[in-house]
Amino acid sequence: DVSIDVPARYRGKVGATGVRVEERNLPGERVLYRFRQESVHDFAWTADPDYLVVDDVFREPGIADVQIHLLLQPEHRAQEARYLTSAKAALSGYGRVLGPYPYPTLTIVDPPWGGRGAGGMEYPTFITGGTHRMSPVKENSPEGVTIHEFGHQYFYGLLASNEFEEPWLDEGFNEYMEDRVVG
Repeated sequence: DVSIDVPARYRGKVGATGVRVEERNLPGERVLYRFRQESVHDFAWTADPDYLVVDDVFREPGIADVQIHLLLQPEHRAQEARYLTSAKAALSGYGRVLGPYPYPTLTIVDPPWGGRGAGGMEYPTFITGGTHRMSPVKENSPEGVTIHEFGHQYFYGLLASNEFEEPWLDEGFNEYMEDRVVG
């Protein structure tokens, strides 16, 4: 249960692990956001006044609905559908084989120009992607990184494996599942 106090210019442009349960104006041109999520072992958040915020819902019979929040850089506007399609493919593919994604939300963050080191990261209910402004489909970016980082919701997130000491439990199984989803 985390509260984040940001300047008003970030209104609507904050993402974090879990479900946003509060957005409240504070004195001095500030906004308070509160996020809550049970059964997670890590937390991450982001804010950028330039984000394009895209909300969508994943729905598939037999798998719980998931609210998808995409925080997209303006220069990557053309990648919106590719991010959402790959997130839904991951929710479906991993969900059908390993069991439904156990959280009600998935936040996908598109890193800014010069922030490539922030791309391709995973936290519970929160992943960072990565793409280029004119990324051809054959490069499989943002698709590959989105599906791969989503997979860590299972092999890092739910299993809580130690990626450093036993990488095969995280990267190995995840690579296998990513190939199944993409293939």
